[in-house]
Amino acid sequence: METLREQEPWLFEESVREEKTKQLMLLPVCEHEQLLELAEFDIQMALKALC
Repeated sequence: METLREQEPWLFEESVREEKTKQLMLLPVCEHEQLLELAEFDIQMALKALC
């Protein structure tokens, strides 16, 4: 939640214009670490992360 507040503060506004919205995802930064990176949703990246 802290990452979202820092990088995408508009998510916590009471009303958000539709044109401002976007899909986001959290991706691992490195295979052997627990660090996650916030990124815009990309189906290919999501599938790669799942595999």
